[in-house]
Amino acid sequence: NKFFFELLGFVPSKGTIFKNIKKVLPGEIIEINLDDYSLDTKTYKRRKSEMKISDNPDLIFEAIKTSINRQGDVDKCCLAFSGGVDSTIIATAISRLGLSIPLVHLDIPGNESEKENAINIARKLSLKLEIIKIENINFSFDDFKDFVDFPVDNHGMMMTSLLAKYCSKNGYRVVLTGMGADEYFGGYQRSKYVD
Repeated sequence: NKFFFELLGFVPSKGTIFKNIKKVLPGEIIEINLDDYSLDTKTYKRRKSEMKISDNPDLIFEAIKTSINRQGDVDKCCLAFSGGVDSTIIATAISRLGLSIPLVHLDIPGNESEKENAINIARKLSLKLEIIKIENINFSFDDFKDFVDFPVDNHGMMMTSLLAKYCSKNGYRVVLTGMGADEYFGGYQRSKYVD
């Protein structure tokens, strides 16, 4: 499993980096018999999405609109905005809906093109963009171990933690993100290597 962690940045499937410790996967329920301590695992399969964006692209905007409306007070809402495909789709929906939800972008050293992309998209959509300057990133796993299930070699988690702290400190109570959208619609490329 150490091999997979070093190759992919995570351990796929039920494995972990710890000997004799397995993950409970999404959709699994573990029942423990307290008489003999045996385990029974039941798996519930997720249904495939019936949503076909190619047939009706407005479906995604309707889903985003519904999600935003469920949040209540949009004055305390922002969008974590990298300028990538997923967050740009949500920003476009915000703009189309005429909402004034600000975009919050992490200015990561060495990622100037991403910042320029975020600035250009925000300008084109007429949305306010807040840029968080990150001067010195000095993180360790201890900084976010309380909210992850297992080690993942992914700096995105650390950046998300920084962004969440900024948003909380600045009065935002809801942070919209595009996280997981690529997984929902197409899957991460790295996950195609294992199963």
